[in-house]
Parts: sequence; structure tokens; C-alpha cells
Amino acid sequence: MYDEAKEVLGNFLTVLQESTWKPNVMYFEGIQGVIDIYEDMIATGQEIRGWTDIQKINEALGDYHEEFIQKRVKNKITSYAIMPKNPINDRYAEKSEMRNVKFSDYLPINGEIRIYGEKVAVITFHAEKPVGFVFSGSVMSSIFRGLFEHAWHQS
Repeated sequence: MYDEAKEVLGNFLTVLQESTWKPNVMYFEGIQGVIDIYEDMIATGQEIRGWTDIQKINEALGDYHEEFIQKRVKNKITSYAIMPKNPINDRYAEKSEMRNVKFSDYLPINGEIRIYGEKVAVITFHAEKPVGFVFSGSVMSSIFRGLFEHAWHQS
């Protein structure tokens, strides 16, 4: 699944480079930058789909992650997540927090991809300086949403 997604994304980026259409891309740096992306997810108010690892989020963002979950639930935003299996992700999957989870046996990421509304956030949880990119536009979001739906139904 990972290799297939990597190949599809690589092909998409090649086509994108040759295209006259360009998505809107915003760059965020540091912990506050990543928190700003999470706040944008809440402000958008739509379902969130993605590949993520709560253990990595907690390591990078600490207590803010719990605050984000509370805001997401308060705003009735459902989350669909594909995550690697580990004890922390198992505990979160058992909680009733408007979260639907599927586990992947092979998801070697130190970051996440989140699709929300017409946006796609790609976030890295680098220990020294996490960064994120948010791509805006219906083309980008529909491509990643399609990849996610495929992965979701394969899990």
C-alpha cells in the first residue's frame, strides 16, 4: 500500500510540474506552525481524513493534542485515521471521540497527511523543527481523498 501511494504521488507531482495549474501552498514552521495547521482544521469544520500516528503527535505537540481533540469533538468534526499499531494508538482507538480508526501493519511515517475540506496538510514531526505544508484546492484534496478512500477500504 505504501509503495503504491508513493508511486501515485510521484506520478502526480510529475504531472503537476508540467501543468499550468498550480495549487495554493502555505508553509508552516515549528511547533506553533503545526498548531496553526491544527487550528485551521477546526476552523474548516469538516471531516478530517488521514494517515497519522498519535504517538508521534503527542511527542511533538504534547498537551496541545488533547486540546485539539476536545475542540474537534465540541465542533462535531469526525476523524477517520489510518495509523500504525502501537499501544498509544490502540488506547486512542478505543476512546469514543468521533474517531474512526483502521490500523496498518506498515506505516513508517514520522508525520502525517490530513485531508480536510479542500485542503491537504502534510506535517513532519522532526524533533528539532516540525514543519507543515497545506495545499489548498479541489484538485489536490480530491486526489488525496481518493488515495485515502482506497487505502481505507483496503485496510
